[in-house]
Parts: sequence; structure tokens; C-alpha cells
Amino acid sequence: MRGRLPSSTREARERSAGSQSWSRWATSHAGPLAAIASAALVAACTGSIGGSPDDAIADGDADGCVGCTPNGLEIAVQTRFPRLSHRQWENTVVDLFHLDGPTGLSDSFAQDLETSTFDNNHQTLQVTPTLWADYQSAAEEVALLVTGDAALLAGITPADLPADAAGQARAFAEAFGARAFRRPLEDAELDVLVATFARGPELYPEVGAFESGARVVIEHVLQSPFFLYRPELGTEADARGLIALSGFEVASRLSYALWDSMPDDALLAAAGAGELETEDGLRAEVERLLDGDRARAQLVRFFDQVHEADQY
Repeated sequence: MRGRLPSSTREARERSAGSQSWSRWATSHAGPLAAIASAALVAACTGSIGGSPDDAIADGDADGCVGCTPNGLEIAVQTRFPRLSHRQWENTVVDLFHLDGPTGLSDSFAQDLETSTFDNNHQTLQVTPTLWADYQSAAEEVALLVTGDAALLAGITPADLPADAAGQARAFAEAFGARAFRRPLEDAELDVLVATFARGPELYPEVGAFESGARVVIEHVLQSPFFLYRPELGTEADARGLIALSGFEVASRLSYALWDSMPDDALLAAAGAGELETEDGLRAEVERLLDGDRARAQLVRFFDQVHEADQY
């Protein structure tokens, strides 16, 4: 299977269970549909499980206030920097590089604390020194795998590369970085990746300049907090004290809730076009993501964890 790496020599550790709150989306623009999608699929992971998704809407005001109840605004508290679970890391690497299957590298990651039924509990998903070393090793192995396979490298390289080396470096860094970070790069971030690309021939002189540059960029990006976490960086709160998510942050919430992986190109395009800021646009993407085996598998996995099916 292309993309499968050899098993690590370190003893494989079991992946843990945790939970991440998706009970309601506290965004001022996501609308009622987001509450329905999250409640229906991955809701109540940090509270009591039960209640109809319609309750959240019925309790809201005429504008469909998400989280509004007769007792006031009730929004589940959650981190703005959730780390990818080991399963999410694996799925994201597969989708980012268009691999045929999991690398298996996450099997040897340092295990997370087993303090909850769910495996995506942001309260337990920390980066320890051991896990950081695991991320570094995995980044190096994945980079070697991808840049050593012409087809895999072509799959993450823009088709219309400029003729000059500097233009190629910038085009690759911009396209790959945006997909890996699940959002467009800031100018300063792009400059850093371009400078990193330029160091490729120095660090890996045994391969071509483009391959070596791509290799160090991949290593860099896979160790970035913007890859390993799903940051939500908004700062402006509305009158209710809620901070709206950007379209790209909504896209990540959707994809990791329904697919346990990164947004695909269509979802990122919808985010970039502002379509996720409208109820119709959000509904269309939710329905698209739900219409497939990936969402069904995620739903089955959710209920397996709820009922601790692995204990039977």
C-alpha cells in the first residue's frame, strides 16, 4: 500500500480516550444548522447526553440565538487551541498527502491520558516532551516518504509552477502551507516557509533542489502548532460576548466533527468564498459531508465510545 510506513521499532502504545465538546457552536454567524449538526453527531461530550437538537433552537430568540435558554446564555466552555488526537493526526496526514492508507506512525505516539470515554477530549490532549519528539520523528519520516515518491510529491505540488526556482519555492510553500494549516497563510508565515525551502539543498544535498526544499518545508509544517492544533484566533466579541469563527475555522470544526480529518478542497473553497457564513451555504456543506461512508463511520465510532463497545 503506497503511503504505509514500516512499523516503528518503539513499542506501540495504545491510543487514549478523551472527549471534545461539540455540544453547541458558539458562533454568531453559524446559525441553527450548526447546532443541529453538532448536536446530532458529536454533541454533549462534556456534559449529559440527551435532549433534542430542536431544544437548542426552541430555547433561542427570534434570531435563532445559539445557546440562549430561559436561564440565559449557556455555552459549553472549550479551548480555542484543541490539539489533534492521534487518530485525527493520522487521518489528516492521509488526506493532506493523498496517501492510500494510514502511515501507522501514530501507533507509536506517546499515549494520552485515559480519563474519558472519548478520544478527542481537548482537556487531556497535551503535548509532552515525549510526544513532541514523536511528532518530530513522524514529520521527518512523512517528508522522506512523500518527497521520495514522484507521484506523491506531484500530488501536493501546484500544476502551474513558475519556471524560476524562487517562484516554484513560493508557489509550493503557499499551496501546501494553506492546506496543512487549513487556511490561507499570512505573509510572514509564507516568507518563513520560502526561507525554509531555500535551505533544502544545504540540508539534503543528495537530492534535487526542489525535492530537498519540499522535504524541509513538509518537516517544518508538520511540526507547526498550526498543523498540530486547530487554533481559533478571533478576538472581537459581539454583544453577547461570543467571538465569531472565521469561515476556515467553521470548515475545520465541520470536517473534524463529521470526518475526523481536515477539510477537503471543496470545503476550503466554500470557506474562502464566504459560503459557510450563510445558513444555506453551511447546510449544503453539512449535507455533502454527511453523504458518505466517512461520516457514517464517524457516527458509529461516536456511539461505540458512548457505549464503550470495546468492553464487550
